[in-house]
Amino acid sequence: MIFPRLELEKVVQINDKTRLDGTKSFVSKGDNPVTLVRIKPEAAGSFVAVTGTSPKDWFLDWQYATVGVKTATIEITTDTTPTSSPVTVTRDFTLEILTVALDNLFSGDSDLIEYESDIVKFVRDGRSSWLDYHRKAQELIVSFFDERGNVGSNQIKLSKVNFTDVEEVREWATVLTLRLIYEHLATQGGEAFKLKAAVYKTEELERRNRAVVRLDLDGDSTVTTGEYLQPTTTRLLRR
Repeated sequence: MIFPRLELEKVVQINDKTRLDGTKSFVSKGDNPVTLVRIKPEAAGSFVAVTGTSPKDWFLDWQYATVGVKTATIEITTDTTPTSSPVTVTRDFTLEILTVALDNLFSGDSDLIEYESDIVKFVRDGRSSWLDYHRKAQELIVSFFDERGNVGSNQIKLSKVNFTDVEEVREWATVLTLRLIYEHLATQGGEAFKLKAAVYKTEELERRNRAVVRLDLDGDSTVTTGEYLQPTTTRLLRR
């Protein structure tokens, strides 16, 4: 049996490098060896052979130039035998590509560099930026308000679209992203990374507690007087 698999990011920003990773694909014990592995990044695209010399080569680094939900496909072919023909199995996986505006990230790599000039050199293989970590920080900030019971004036759950002016949370998001990055790097070893993570955890709490976040709470795409939240309070402030 052939078991194709792609590990990929569910959300990627347009023109940002991402990895379509098929290295976890496999064939069952006793099956014929793999002779060809191909990956197609989107339905309208073409297959790219990534077979290489071992399963470690079964990935495709890609950058999407258009937005929307994309269907990436991995195709695996096993060797022929005297009594059978080659067997090919394909499997589809989806990911969503967003514009910069729709992604609405609260911070970017240029913000990180103001704190840590060499931070980009630690970006993992298959990526060229820390946008995936900025997106996680965004999710955590939105979740922070949600967990405190904050909602819009229409009682609808807050989301990133309510944050129409990311300058309100940029510093908070920046140090939060740095904390997440250094916590990740610390898992790979190094006391210095642990210390950095602790420093930015403290910075994160300070930036959060000082924040006054103006949001579009009523969904009219405009921030008006009284539409703001303070992380240090437990209720929605209206004036």
